[in-house]
Amino acid sequence: IYFYYMKKLTVLLVLFFLSLFNFFLFSQSNSIIILKDGREYKGKLISIKENDILFQIDGRLNFFKRESVWKINFQKKRDYENVKNISEIKDNEIVEIWSNSLKWQSQENNFVVLLDKTTYNFKDEKSVTIRMKKAIKILSMDGKDESIQYFYYLKKYFNVNLLYAISITEDGSVFPVSESAINDEPLNGNYPIYDNLHRVKFGLKNSDIGTTIIWECELTGTYDEIENPFFIRKQLVNSYPVEKRIIEITAPKKINLSYSFYSGLIYYKTSHPVIKIQNDTTIFNFTENSIAEYVNDEENCPDDTLLYPSININFN
Repeated sequence: IYFYYMKKLTVLLVLFFLSLFNFFLFSQSNSIIILKDGREYKGKLISIKENDILFQIDGRLNFFKRESVWKINFQKKRDYENVKNISEIKDNEIVEIWSNSLKWQSQENNFVVLLDKTTYNFKDEKSVTIRMKKAIKILSMDGKDESIQYFYYLKKYFNVNLLYAISITEDGSVFPVSESAINDEPLNGNYPIYDNLHRVKFGLKNSDIGTTIIWECELTGTYDEIENPFFIRKQLVNSYPVEKRIIEITAPKKINLSYSFYSGLIYYKTSHPVIKIQNDTTIFNFTENSIAEYVNDEENCPDDTLLYPSININFN
């Protein structure tokens, strides 16, 4: 009997300390409470009860009815969130982006894409980690629309993480994205059948003329030969200039990777991918530099998918 009660007491103590740890963890975390009427507050979650949520805002305790709360976002640790100046960032690509951004001063274009990079790292035929990295410099008032950025994913197959999103002003000051400015939403919220297609949308601070925006995200998940086959179609010319574009795929050698070009209806000098085999791994790299814009302002033209050249990549 003694051992029975001692065992029961030990379990209760473990549960108590675990709950205490969770309470301490959440109470120390910066969180955002979003109400159903659209209001949102940044602070600390203190407790969640049957009917009420206790939330600390600017040092004051506030009670919210659970039925009035849409969701609570627990702030994630993101890269560069404590960086104040570009000189503190040592990432080679970001350093190169900043250096290249300085030469873009003209307002003939609304903005320029300094880097458009996507990497696919396949562990096998299905499991994959995708990274998207993008950098943009705003060159005109109309270009300020680019302060709103987004990327898409299929919720059924992928988990996503916005690693960082920063804006860099002309003096090199760095401003990280606010958690309240990030929204993960179904693209067609009124039609549940389409809820699988999601968009992560986020707005950058201090996005004025001359500001450079850089962000990177990671998606982990699977492709499925029937329901979600691997296929990439990338348009090679856009209505804005692109300084550098990279598509890189790493996959086991046994996977048959193939690609093709669609020439489109405008002149475009196409580069060719570099494919290497290293240690039973196929490495596909398609890099292009200094891609000029092509603005289609003619009426009664074919659709852009027919007009612009593209590259298509898939598994056979």
